[in-house]
Amino acid sequence: VSRREVWQHGTVVASRQLTPEVRRIEFDVEQPVRVDPGAHVDVRVPIRGRQEKRSYSIVDATPDGARIALSVYRSPVTRGGADAMNALAPGDRVELTRPLNDFPLRPGASRYLLLAGGVGITAVLGMASALRSAGADYRLLYAGRSRGLMAYLDELVATHGDRLSVHARDEGT
Repeated sequence: VSRREVWQHGTVVASRQLTPEVRRIEFDVEQPVRVDPGAHVDVRVPIRGRQEKRSYSIVDATPDGARIALSVYRSPVTRGGADAMNALAPGDRVELTRPLNDFPLRPGASRYLLLAGGVGITAVLGMASALRSAGADYRLLYAGRSRGLMAYLDELVATHGDRLSVHARDEGT
């Protein structure tokens, strides 16, 4: 686990809306490294004329880490980072760190329970995939306001099947 920030440039290669509130943004990075589940990057974004730093969980990456994907939630209460990130388009360049990991998946447990609410799924999506690939005993609980606002839900259902429990407030669960 390293907190040492190594800054690099990244170029936006894709950007698409996943839900009305969540946008997926993919970057090709200059200094690729393997991305471990739970990793994030810090991104420098322009906010009111100043460069500010914001952290975003890496949703997924190519095996060599040359392309990473982030998902950004646009909240009605914001300090400006989400607006700046949502304005990015293919070809735009940003400064971002190499992956940092303050929330690593710890191997070796007899079983795992992963909990995610809303856009928090971005931090555990890679963990669930890694546990599935390793043949681990795990459960994933994903909660949100409604299924239509829950990013990656269809992919999670298809990939994790009965290991996934979905709890939607508008369904009373």
